[in-house]
Amino acid sequence: GRGSGSAASDAGARRAELAERARAAAAACSGMEDGVGAGSGKAGTASGGRGKNWLPTSLATDGPTDAPQAASLQREDTNDVMKAMVNLPAADLYEPRWDTADEACTSSEGANGVCFVRTDRGGLVVKGCSSIVQEMYAAEVARMVGLVCPAVRQTSYEDPEWRLIKATLMRVATLDCSTDELVRSHIRVQQQLGSALNRPNLMVMELVPGATMLEGCPPSVAAGLLDASTRAGRRRLRELGALVAMDALLNNSDRAVCGLFDNDGNARNILFTSGDDGHTVAIDQACCSLDPENAISKRLVDRYHQRLQKFLKDLFAPTAGGAAEAAAGSGGSGNSAVGEVAQFLYNETVHDVGDEGRAMLLQGLREGVMAVAALPTDFFNRLKDYMAGMVQTDWQNVWADGLKRIHVLFLENAHARFKACVEDAAHEPTLAATRALADAEGGFVVNVMPGRGGSAPYEGGPRLVKHGVDGEPSGLVPPREPGPNEAANPKWSRFKDGKAPPGYGGSS
Repeated sequence: GRGSGSAASDAGARRAELAERARAAAAACSGMEDGVGAGSGKAGTASGGRGKNWLPTSLATDGPTDAPQAASLQREDTNDVMKAMVNLPAADLYEPRWDTADEACTSSEGANGVCFVRTDRGGLVVKGCSSIVQEMYAAEVARMVGLVCPAVRQTSYEDPEWRLIKATLMRVATLDCSTDELVRSHIRVQQQLGSALNRPNLMVMELVPGATMLEGCPPSVAAGLLDASTRAGRRRLRELGALVAMDALLNNSDRAVCGLFDNDGNARNILFTSGDDGHTVAIDQACCSLDPENAISKRLVDRYHQRLQKFLKDLFAPTAGGAAEAAAGSGGSGNSAVGEVAQFLYNETVHDVGDEGRAMLLQGLREGVMAVAALPTDFFNRLKDYMAGMVQTDWQNVWADGLKRIHVLFLENAHARFKACVEDAAHEPTLAATRALADAEGGFVVNVMPGRGGSAPYEGGPRLVKHGVDGEPSGLVPPREPGPNEAANPKWSRFKDGKAPPGYGGSS
């Protein structure tokens, strides 16, 4: 027999061989120049087939290479890994402990640039995309409106955390695998590192554990989640309606069908959490503002405003069907937006929410309009200034170019229409019925207090990010006003209780 030193040497050689196989396969599939990835060649330009949002090899590969190796666990097949990943508790967004990561996988739903990472405290999501500025802007709007959505932050290529994330994903993606399927799974992670995750700014997102995606939701599951005879079901329907109202403000057609856009909808961007305290969760936010001063886009802006005006007017018109009466069983809503959303739900789940469900959708739409109207007048400009302060060193103006695509005047004009709609409905019975039903249900599902946050919602002290086991500082997150729950408890989250999950190392 051979000695233990020889066995260890053979095991090391085997791991090195598997790692080299994974790197070679990833390079062949994605056009990467090396394992960490120097660019995919997808962003076509005259210089090497890469646009300026793809980093050069020196930045993409220069990072910590001696990150501690996590113990290799017994591996499941790819589907099992993904299922286990999304059922993890949510790790602390501001203390992610990347060097304890022992598994990573890409999204099974086809979302490019999305990786789920497992650490000893739970799960996190890393995302790279070309519209990171607009997505983070829209996420802050959703948070201020009061919708349920994952917390997000960004890390820049100059931050130690950015390099640690890249090194961590590569380390995990080259761990010893027991099956060829897992090798292919890890290759996909490496492909992401060489393409969508090879950007100067990455998003770190809170995981939403155990959520059910609207797309592909079985009828029996949908019937339980959207049951208007239960308070939880009514809340989810109302939150979905409020989410549609916010998307109307942001001109986001990449979610629900509501009659405002010429779209088929994207049910992957709507999640539901289960239980009596379950919610409708909005993911992958988008701000698709148009330039009202551009001669070409002005025609699209005018058409959007016309449709938005009708959309808002119809919501509070008496012919929409009083929410209180409909909820009491006297019939469903005749509002076209409600009908479109209900049909969208049926197309995805083959479940009809019924008349009472439609009434809850209408209630949520009205609450969402009221919440948008209650935003401070200067909110959109202040938020853009806040976003500008997130990045200190901008790689080839990538962040600045993203900010240019946020047209504050477009959003302010839309916001003015929301405010006018609520003011015009102030003496209508429909608005009184909306408030009465919200009171009966335990309160509004969104923030409807006028001027919430005052004229300066983004002032205060910065928050430190601690990315490692020993709490190494990574950078400062620009200040912003905490939401009402965060103000009471800075570590508050809708998705976790702040405790270390059973079976994972460390203490809470």
